[in-house]
Order: sequence, then C-alpha cells, then structure tokens
Amino acid sequence: MGQSKNERMKELVSLLNKASRAYYQEAQEIMSNYEYDRLYDELKELEDELGITLSNSPTVNVGYEVVSELPKERHESPMLSLDKTKEVEELKNFVGDQKVLMSWKMDGLTVVLTYRDGKLYKAVTRGNGEVGEVITNNAKGFKNVPVQIAYQGELILRGEAVIGYKDFEKINQEIEDVDARYKNPRNLCKGKFTGVVPPLGYQKDPEEKGHLLIDDETAPIVRKIFQWAVDGHGINFISRELERQQIPCPSWWHRKRGLRTYYTKWEKKDPENGKYVWDESYLKSLLMNPVYCGDMASQKRYYRFKIGNQGDKAPEDWITVRDTHEAIIPQDVFALVQAKMKGRKRQTEQGEYSMFAGLLRCAECGGALTLKKTHTKDQHEVYTCSTYIHKGKAHCTQHRVDADDLYDAVLTRIQECAKAVTGDGTELENRVKELCEEDTQGHRDSLEKLVSKQKDRLETLDRLIAKLYDDLINDKITESVFDKMLEKTQKEQTDIKKELSQNQSVLNTEEKLDAQSQQWIDDISEYADIKELDANLLNRLISKIVISEPQEKDGKENYRRTPETVTMEIHFNLKPIPELGTIERGSGSHK
Repeated sequence: MGQSKNERMKELVSLLNKASRAYYQEAQEIMSNYEYDRLYDELKELEDELGITLSNSPTVNVGYEVVSELPKERHESPMLSLDKTKEVEELKNFVGDQKVLMSWKMDGLTVVLTYRDGKLYKAVTRGNGEVGEVITNNAKGFKNVPVQIAYQGELILRGEAVIGYKDFEKINQEIEDVDARYKNPRNLCKGKFTGVVPPLGYQKDPEEKGHLLIDDETAPIVRKIFQWAVDGHGINFISRELERQQIPCPSWWHRKRGLRTYYTKWEKKDPENGKYVWDESYLKSLLMNPVYCGDMASQKRYYRFKIGNQGDKAPEDWITVRDTHEAIIPQDVFALVQAKMKGRKRQTEQGEYSMFAGLLRCAECGGALTLKKTHTKDQHEVYTCSTYIHKGKAHCTQHRVDADDLYDAVLTRIQECAKAVTGDGTELENRVKELCEEDTQGHRDSLEKLVSKQKDRLETLDRLIAKLYDDLINDKITESVFDKMLEKTQKEQTDIKKELSQNQSVLNTEEKLDAQSQQWIDDISEYADIKELDANLLNRLISKIVISEPQEKDGKENYRRTPETVTMEIHFNLKPIPELGTIERGSGSHK
C-alpha cells in the first residue's frame, strides 16, 4: 500500500525540521532553498487539505532557539518571516491600494536597529522570531549602518544584513585553522574563536568548536600578569619578574600541548633559560585582549599598505562580541588595567610619536628600536635597541643610531630608488621583476587543473545529495541508509572544500606576486624629488628597517662594538627588496 497523507505529512515535517536545524544550528546546508520551498509548499497543501497541523510543523515554528552565547533579548513584536506566495493575486490582495517597492529576496541576517536620541542604542538579530541575539558592537562595523543620526526620538528599523561572497571568502582565508572557518555568513556575529592556538589561559572546548574554556594550568599566570599591571607595574617589570620567577613563555606551553613546534629566538639562543624570556609586545597584547574578560574581539588589525603589512587598530575600533565565554579577569579589573596602560604611554617632547615608530627592528634580537635623548652636553635623539634598554647587555647590544643620521640615510635611499626608476629604470625594473617572479608556472598550471577537478566534484556531490533526498522521499531508500550515505557524501564535501580553499589561497598569492613588480615601481617613482619624510610616506613605502652593527665577544663573553658604523637594511612594501647601506654614528651622513 502506498503512503498515507498523514504519514507523508509527518515525513515532510521531519525532513524540513532536519534541514532547518542543520542550517540554523549546525551551519550546514543539506538541501537547496528551492528543494526546501518545494517540500514546504507540499506540507502546507497537505495541512490545508487534512485540516491538521502538527505541533512541530515548520509552518507554525518560525525558527530554532538560538544556541550561541550572545546576550538574548525578546522582541517587542514577533518577527515572522516565513509567509510567502507564488501567486500574483495573493500579492495584489496583500498590497491593496498601497504603493510598494519590490526587490530581490536576500538571504542574510535579519537585524533590528534601535536608535535613541540620535545614537545607535542596540542591534538585535531575528533569532527565532521571538528572541534574538544582541549584536550592537558588530552592527557598528556594518558598512552602511550609521552610529549617529539626526532624528532625536526613538527609531526602530528592521532590515537584512548581507555580505558579498568575495568578502566572506576573504574573511575565511584570513583564518589559519581551516576547520574553524565560518560555514555561513550568519555565524560571523556569533563571536566564535577561529584561531589555531587558543589565548594563553584558555583551551578549546572539545565539545563545541569555537568555544573557549579556562585552562587551570595557565590561567593563574594570566591573573598574575594582570595583578602586576593593577599594582602599577609596567611591561618591563612584568617581563623581568616572569623571567625571575622562571615562568615559561607561551611558546613553551604551546609545544607542551602539541599546538606548536615554534621556538623563540631566546629559546634557540639559550635552550635552558630562554623559555623564561617573555616578549614584551606579547605581554602588551595580552593585557589589552578583551578575551580575558569574556569578550571576543575581531578586526583588531588593518592593512597598513595593501598586501601583508598590517597595523593595529585602536581598541575602540575593534568589533567585539560580549560574554562569549567564561572570563578569567573581571570586567572592572580589565578596565582598570586599560586605563593604567593608557596613562603610561609616552610621547616625544613635540607631543607626537616618532615617524619611524613600528618600522625599526634590531637585526640580532628582533626587538624594536626606541627613541631616546642622550645625556651628553649636546643632547640629541638616538634610536637604541629596546631589548638592550629593558633587559640589559646579557640579551643584546645598543645598536645605537642618531635620529638625524637615520633620517638622512632613509631619505637618500628613497630618492635614489625613485630616480633610478624615473630615469633609465630598465635595470632596476628587471631586478624587481626577477625578485617577484618565481618559477611557479608549471606548479600553477597543475594547481589550476586540480582546482577545476575539485569544483567539478563538488557539483557532482551536490547532485548526489539532491538525488538522495529524492530517493528518500520516493521510498527508494530507508532513512537509515539515507543518513549513512549523506554522512559519507558530506564528509567528502568537507575534505574537498578544505583542499580547495588551500589551493585557491596559493593561486591567489601567486597571482598577486605577478603584478607587484610594476606596482612597486609606480609607487616608488612618485618620490624622485621628495625633500622630507613623514610617517604616512614611510608606512606606505616601507615595511621595516633592520639595524645591525659589527660586534664580537671578548674573553668574558661580553659583546662590544667594533667600528663606529651600523648597517641599515630597508625592506620596501609589497615585495621585500633589501636596500643596504651604512650609517656612521654622529656624522650626519651615510655611506
């Protein structure tokens, strides 16, 4: 006997609920929108015909309970969005004599914006139609959402937040852990951890990907660091105290847990004691990271100049999702530390930060060079290795260079490169192109073929899944067989998507390299007649300047400088092209 209408109705309810649950709660799409709508319409017709609607029917349940750890809020009025029609007459009856604007339906994240007194007060997702998630901080990062408007009363707007496929793919490409990448754009607002290595003090939740749990072994270290900061101690003190108490640095903990194989330069230099040396920039980032008070922050950096050269955003410009996991540090303590750190920032006597800030690095230890005033009669500014200043000669040497000498040397180098391009730049152009062009054509061709095959296979798998649903609906296979075959097919899909993503990333990188030689030439040629340097220009052209000096050890294993010169190595943006030169100390000139 054939299947009864009641049985068919129950089957449709089960199928549609399974598809909705996979999409909304598990970030998986197990059937197309078209297939879902077709089955939904079939169910609605059966319900109308039989006069029966099951309590768990998707025709009366508009969504699933939200499962993220974002704050929840009940809507003032339900957001019902599943009503639809394919009949023109029904649409006419709905519109009546009103003027309407019609557009393509966009499947995005439905958001309710509330403005009070001209400012964005809150943003809440649709959720299940009754209860949504508060994503106010995320909404402030939406391209066309104003945080301030002219209207001074209360204004409530409902709309659809969407993201382009290219932007979504770009975000995923920047996430190192392939398994942690977002399955669909909706999950961008959920505040999940997407890194490979969790922050010190936390571990990944084995039961819920993207969720952090407190690590009982390392969390006390984090609390100790914050307590020192609360007591008014700076980064230098904290670093020295961690070393004195012989508390291993993060890389040691990562290796212990099998997360990384990386060794710091201190560990390589001194395997026994180097593990107790903490990087000061890491400590600063740790103390500023809201992850420790239970919040998840993203978009903390920006590209200072096109490809690969990132700078830090101010904390107020981060996108932060509140209360995503258990806090190690209370909110009030975290806020106190931020205030103390802000108060410790020092500027130059002119009230501005050095134009070379963030660009100068020590060749030996990798630390930054810090601007200081000499204590001699003719007081002048010099750059000195920060590791030497903070940790002493046991860890590095001065690498001192006069600020004026550095300025002159860098200005001259930029002028020389620019003039070489604007004059007879054929030789330089060829040199640049040789550096940018790698022997990758054969590899690229094979990779492109592989990518094409992978895309074809994914399309085939999509058709297989659709066929599985048809077979299940038409009683050609049982539900248990369906589940097994679906699981196997989806696993293959996941594996191929991982490989495809990695292969496309390699291809994109190689394509960028091809265009960079001419781009660099065009950029540098603008500065042939430049007379002065400024921070914007330096950050546009240069990724880093490495300072080194000839040195040797005496019999007591102490370092001492030899000639009164230092070597400067400029790495230009886009494709690093080292430009070498020497600077004589205190001469006001360069070689």
